[in-house]
Amino acid sequence: MKKPSQKTKKDLILVLFALLFAGILAVLSMCMSYKDGQFTMLGFPVFVVWLVYSFIFLIATVCARIHDLHETKNMIVIYLGTLVTALLGLTCVRYLSSDYVPLVLCALLSVLLVGKRSAYLSLLVSFAVIAVQYLVTWVQQGVEVFPVNVVMLLLKFLAAAVIVALYRENFNRIRLIGAVLAVGLITAVLEFPVYIVLGGYPLFDALALLLCLVLSPIMEWVLRLDTNLKLLEYISFDQPLLRELAEKAPGTFHHSLAVGNLAERCAVAIGENVNLAKAAAYFHDVGKLQSPEFFTENQSDGYNPHDDLTYENSVKIITRHTEVGYKMLTEKHFPKILADVAREHHGNTTVGYFYIKAKNITEGEVDSKPYRYAGPKPSTRISAIIMIADTVEAASRSMDLSSHEVIEQSVTRLIKDKQDQGQFDECDLTTREIALIRDALVESLKRGNHRRVSYPKPKKK
Repeated sequence: MKKPSQKTKKDLILVLFALLFAGILAVLSMCMSYKDGQFTMLGFPVFVVWLVYSFIFLIATVCARIHDLHETKNMIVIYLGTLVTALLGLTCVRYLSSDYVPLVLCALLSVLLVGKRSAYLSLLVSFAVIAVQYLVTWVQQGVEVFPVNVVMLLLKFLAAAVIVALYRENFNRIRLIGAVLAVGLITAVLEFPVYIVLGGYPLFDALALLLCLVLSPIMEWVLRLDTNLKLLEYISFDQPLLRELAEKAPGTFHHSLAVGNLAERCAVAIGENVNLAKAAAYFHDVGKLQSPEFFTENQSDGYNPHDDLTYENSVKIITRHTEVGYKMLTEKHFPKILADVAREHHGNTTVGYFYIKAKNITEGEVDSKPYRYAGPKPSTRISAIIMIADTVEAASRSMDLSSHEVIEQSVTRLIKDKQDQGQFDECDLTTREIALIRDALVESLKRGNHRRVSYPKPKKK
């Protein structure tokens, strides 16, 4: 029987922890219904909601594991985030007021940690649980201004949903603050008549943004999440490793930026995370820092150190940059997917230049194994994108970019060569997505080949 992997064990531990947390919340919701020396039915509907939600969560997690999907951690984050938000909401409704329901906090944390689609789910579940608790409270305690409170709750929900809808992948923390403040101002205007009826002050809305800015970095670190805000920090040119690459291997640095531009187009074409694609491109060749002079793009004085080496030794130096890059990024605690791309972006392809030269001077067959990268093959769509963009960018330097037909034929041939070698067998890149990537690259290379107007020569006096 196959033993469970370390990743599977971690996921199972997180699932059990999530369920334990759900049990604690159910008990707390029951305890909040304690009144006049006995438990009332106040907490029972909430308990039922969480029972159904936990069951759905368990089924979805098991299915994700069976089909080897990469969404397990996101699902757990959604679940835990919803639990925390709902618990805060239950406390607010029970002891404070609907003014303080933390739906805006739920929206901010969810969209930052797990993305827009998952944020909508988390927001809906939190709203449902809080609404159930609120309705039960109204029935049992006979809240006189119930219709007004419902309006308040719906406004909170709509404001949170608008924040999620406005969020973009390129938002940094400053732009996020601006968007939230804008939505908050509009919401405050709409809620003003309600505040007059209910009294009170929307203090929690003001605190939601501050709490989010404090909690999101902590949750990123604890849960090892690769959020867009975190990725934006990696693709900043102030990033120390990028600065080192620019100083010690300028050719590799500029090549990585060019690959980043192509990868960005490819990511947009197939609906992948643009910031993740750019970050992966910027650091995919960071292993070349160990010996930058052995790579053509960093040779400026006409001397090529490979002229003094055998083909086999040259290949060893070139191919080890993938493993060196993986170790370097891992030791510096970069996101795992960036380290994986550094190791996988060449798969187990051959170093064509030296392999062909070896075949030309050798009679008979030449074993390709000593001339291959160690692999593994790309395991994610991001790795596959970087493999293709890296290959196309390097080839474009000797490609006739003036002809659309030549560009299309060359890009198609390069991608087909990778397909024929089975380099995309380990990732879930579909044939349709490969075609979209090809079209994006062709269009990008075509647009990048622009001419400048020649300046007229000044008239001689």
